Amino acid sequence: MPMVSACTQLDPSSYSAWNALHDPGSSTLPDPLEGLTIADSHLEQVLRGKAYLVQDGAIGTQLQAHGLAQGGQIPDLASITDPDVVTLVHREYVDAGAQMVTTNSFGANEIKLKGQASVEEVCSASVACAKQSGARYVAGSIGPLGKLLDPFGDVSFERAFGLFYRQAAALSEAGADVITIETMTDLREAKAAVLAARAACKLPIFASMTYSKNARTLFGSTPEVVAATLSSLGVQAVCVNCSLGPQEIAPIVRELARSSRCPVAVRPNAGMPRLEQGRTVYDITPEEFAQAMDQMLDGGVTIVGGCCGTNPAFIEKLAALVGDRSKPVTRAYEPALRICSSQTVARVDAESGEELEVSPAIDPADSEAIEEVREGDVDSVADEAMDAFDDADVVELSFAAAGLSPDEEGALFEEVLAELEETSPMPLLIRANEADVLERAVRSIAGKPLVGVCSDDVEAFGQVISVAKRYGCAVAIPGTGEQAKMAVQLAYKAGIAGEDMVVGP
Repeated sequence: MPMVSACTQLDPSSYSAWNALHDPGSSTLPDPLEGLTIADSHLEQVLRGKAYLVQDGAIGTQLQAHGLAQGGQIPDLASITDPDVVTLVHREYVDAGAQMVTTNSFGANEIKLKGQASVEEVCSASVACAKQSGARYVAGSIGPLGKLLDPFGDVSFERAFGLFYRQAAALSEAGADVITIETMTDLREAKAAVLAARAACKLPIFASMTYSKNARTLFGSTPEVVAATLSSLGVQAVCVNCSLGPQEIAPIVRELARSSRCPVAVRPNAGMPRLEQGRTVYDITPEEFAQAMDQMLDGGVTIVGGCCGTNPAFIEKLAALVGDRSKPVTRAYEPALRICSSQTVARVDAESGEELEVSPAIDPADSEAIEEVREGDVDSVADEAMDAFDDADVVELSFAAAGLSPDEEGALFEEVLAELEETSPMPLLIRANEADVLERAVRSIAGKPLVGVCSDDVEAFGQVISVAKRYGCAVAIPGTGEQAKMAVQLAYKAGIAGEDMVVGP
């Protein structure tokens, strides 16, 4: 099998060129906050991990405590029908010390609103309620759509993108300072929301997943997979919220902190939920909550708040905790090449000298085999990917040498990758020479693939590098020596970090 080595381990003929690229003048990446609309200098420091941010706690349960969102009512509509009460809930959190409140728009998408109000009406009213509370910052909340994406449901990735785009645009237009995508269980749905928010506005994006007791999301993603995927997509904070209490969530947070390039936010429940006389109750006090969160601050977490079961008393304790600290603890981020499917990671630590073993899912030059796949024999590719599970780290997929038109090649990628996402847990290396083809291949897949071109052509590499950056991919550097050096410079210029570059065949 061909071997792909970490980019810090170039062969001797090009090692000196790599060292030269470590000169600060030639390897400086673009500022990750460049082009964003950031409310003030404090929020900028928060986004750089150099200052703390205290968020609010649960919204839905507090609305219920004030007599709203009962039974089958849609909670988000309260921003229109009872704005004074919604503002009061926000103000109670502000009075407790929250710097950022979250809009009552978690379910303000076309599916969940069921035609009872428009997305724009609810988002506008929700942002207005939050602003009237006197909060320093307003986070526009976007939750799951309420229906599963295909193949497990009937919502396509592009429809999800459109629904999230409309919600993010409405929240931004209404005056939110941040878009917070929260309580996601499907990494693919989270990716659709992140891409949509980035296309809809220039606001910072927080993206949060929720986990089960086994430290995986409902769809099997680990914290490392989530952190690598979302931070590479360019979110400004990777977050965990809901489902678990602070003690249960602590191991997940440690893994997020090791694997995320951006700040980490934590919003646990008030312990583990249980039913008591038909009511959901939680089992820890504000003091116990703060004590557990203190340890997370020691681990480099800089953005804190609460989720289900928390109330202003919890946030008051959190605010006091943060107020006693002068500056954040440096997070123990561990630089590494991470190539991910939705469930597994192929990892090479930056200084380990290890190599990745790559197995082709199909011979890219075998026109007969490719034609069989085009005629419907996708199972053969999936079988090859599964056979590689024990012997390889990454499965390679390429059709560029088969003489297909760009449209045919893109369509084939979409068909095969849809099958692989259902059947194979293997991370992917995807090669294509056309930017449009590569975009069709990587746009809707979960995880973080490795991408490259099908030759040593640096010019072709330059055409696809922007796609790699936009979709958070690692890149395979083409060529050796001066060619490799030129390709690395292109990757740096596009904003690809050195740990996300690999060399090999």
